[in-house]
Amino acid sequence: MATKKSASRPSRSPAPPPSSETVVKRAKPAARRGVDCEKLHEFCRRLPGATVDLKWGEVIVWSVGEKMFVGFHEAEDGGPGLPFGFKCSEEEFERLTDMPGIIPAPYLARHGWVRVREKSAISQEEAERLIRGSYRLVVERLPRRVREGLGDEPAG
Repeated sequence: MATKKSASRPSRSPAPPPSSETVVKRAKPAARRGVDCEKLHEFCRRLPGATVDLKWGEVIVWSVGEKMFVGFHEAEDGGPGLPFGFKCSEEEFERLTDMPGIIPAPYLARHGWVRVREKSAISQEEAERLIRGSYRLVVERLPRRVREGLGDEPAG
């Protein structure tokens, strides 16, 4: 009759406590990537003079002075979703369209628009910065009387 051998585990000795000379390095948390379209929608709501409208039956468009600065595909729940697009500078256009998940916006690329197709393509903070930049690009081209009627843009 064969006897069963028990598997022996190597014994682990506890790590010594850190001395005052030991430097404990902690990994920095990875930058949280990914956009929340609902939060971007709320961000747009706070921009002076911004109005929202449903265009082409499925695009939630934010405008200022009747000029578009960002558009979100309407999600199944009726709220904003992916993809979304916005106007940007030539430099930003080149940088962004080299990134995975972002493409030149169909029909609007010649006017400096990009389309974000993937939630993880950019961070929430970068998306807000880029949308604020789109808003500013549009405001700069509005007639002076319209710009003056908008008021001050919120900080941040």
